[in-house]
Amino acid sequence: MTTLSRRAFATLVTALGGRHLICASPAAFHQSELGAKPMDIISDELKNWEKHVSLQKMADAFRFLSRPDLDELEPGRHDIHGDDMYALVQRSESRSIESAEFEAHRLYLDIQYLIAGEEYIAATPQQGLTVSKPYDESRDIEFYLRPADFQKIMMKPGRFVVFYPQDAHLPNCHPDRPGLLHKVVMKVRLEWLK
Repeated sequence: MTTLSRRAFATLVTALGGRHLICASPAAFHQSELGAKPMDIISDELKNWEKHVSLQKMADAFRFLSRPDLDELEPGRHDIHGDDMYALVQRSESRSIESAEFEAHRLYLDIQYLIAGEEYIAATPQQGLTVSKPYDESRDIEFYLRPADFQKIMMKPGRFVVFYPQDAHLPNCHPDRPGLLHKVVMKVRLEWLK
């Protein structure tokens, strides 16, 4: 795995033209040795969410993540707008990338926010992946075999990343060794955003 230099990062963003790969710093975005394809993924520090025009319709989700008592909430589901927008507070141990599969959703987008711990989230375009477990409508999830190439998004406390249905992702991976993670996954129904 190599980290993109500032120059390579700027070149990548410029080359995308009207498409934007948004990160607070180039160091937050990693690319595999094989050269994963750039993706339209928003990853930034929570304090910067309002700078992203495309996130304005999700303001209530980011206000929830900005709560001063966020780290005190019990694990589980916390409704914001019923089934249209809710938060899943999670406490778990990070895992090896070899022990899990990529996932993608059809009805909801994910905003993953790290409260404590350290993880990376593997990501790759969903199109063309090999399905390992068919779509489960009740859970809005489909699983895929791990491809040979993918991007790694480094997550530190205070950072968020947004995954749309076209973004297959594998969260909760430890960079070096297992550790405890405390995070929130916001689920936002795509139809509700229209």
